Amino acid sequence: MQPLLKLTNIKRSYGAIQALKGASFEIMPGEVIGLVGENGAGKSTMVKIISGFDSGFTGEYELNGEALHFSSPDSGRASGDCRGSARTQPHQNDECGREYFSCR
Repeated sequence: MQPLLKLTNIKRSYGAIQALKGASFEIMPGEVIGLVGENGAGKSTMVKIISGFDSGFTGEYELNGEALHFSSPDSGRASGDCRGSARTQPHQNDECGREYFSCR
């Protein structure tokens, strides 16, 4: 069985700040996971990458075995595979800046 979502060696920097330094993981169909870590560990950045809201990363992103790289949130939603509801500004989010996503 292939992973539903597989991210390999994901790196994301904002200027001199490295938000993600080679993060990798996979989610199998039917699996429920939690993304936890210290403040500043890159959780929000990872969720934005997964949901297509941040395309400025390097590394491999596969959904259902297909390599993808979303150029914008709209392209992520248009794929029909991953729909993001993350907001870019905390005041736009009714959950105090938390990001949510769902893949089908």
